[in-house]
Amino acid sequence: MIKTDLIFIVQRGNYLTIAYQINKFLQKPFVVALHGHEVQSRKRSNIIKKMNHASALIPGATYAANHFKELGVNPSIITVINHGTAPIVNSGINVRSKYDLEDKQIILTVARLTKHKGQDHLLKALPRILKVIPNAHCLMVGDGPDREYLEDLALNQLNLGKNVTFAGAIPDVEVAACYYACDIFTMLSRQHGNSIEGFGIAFLEAGYAGKAVVGGDSGGIPDAVEHNKSGILVDPNDIEEIAMTLIDLLQDKGKRAEYGENGRKRVLESFTWEKVAKTYADLFGEILGKTEV
Repeated sequence: MIKTDLIFIVQRGNYLTIAYQINKFLQKPFVVALHGHEVQSRKRSNIIKKMNHASALIPGATYAANHFKELGVNPSIITVINHGTAPIVNSGINVRSKYDLEDKQIILTVARLTKHKGQDHLLKALPRILKVIPNAHCLMVGDGPDREYLEDLALNQLNLGKNVTFAGAIPDVEVAACYYACDIFTMLSRQHGNSIEGFGIAFLEAGYAGKAVVGGDSGGIPDAVEHNKSGILVDPNDIEEIAMTLIDLLQDKGKRAEYGENGRKRVLESFTWEKVAKTYADLFGEILGKTEV
């Protein structure tokens, strides 16, 4: 006998089928958290049918919500709940000293090194930036399948050996220190094949550290970055726009501080995991209240 009042699943594998069957035979409501690519084309109609029996579907960003609406999900059961971030604590690690960046203006990226994250377009924009901001420096945190390509692009093709640091995969405590040490956080994610940014928690982490951000206007990033408020959204495929945006921000310390302050306030007000959990709890309570009636 199922004792639970509500089933909550993150759609993977056959969990949706199990929840659907429990709902069908025992009338237990179920809620599904979505990430954007749960619908396989050969099983699409069956998956959408089961999703439409949910009491609520919860995508992490507006982009994913629109994606599922286009696939045939009932809009009335979709509720967007953005992801959150844990506190980003400054450990006091001296990142500038460790990477010999004391006199640099640091453009930080924290992401897996893969095409859709856009590190290549940041590197291609950097020579333009250096003409105006000669002490600009890209600090790239993360590892991934494109590391060899990106290192070759930076070191051999663009001759940026003195202007780029590949930190690789580093401990979380050091990642946090990088957020606090940087001047601007940038992640220029774009759609590449079937890969697209679902949200971008790294923008929240940078905001928690009080940093201005520049993001690719793609996927779920517009939910994570409040344009012209906590940062700036750019066309992730426009190298000139990327360069000019970063130049303007690097030259305007006041605007960086304003965006950083706005970003931190926004995270603390709406994007801590405690806030996100309360939003989920309120939704569950509403569903159970309707069920009891």
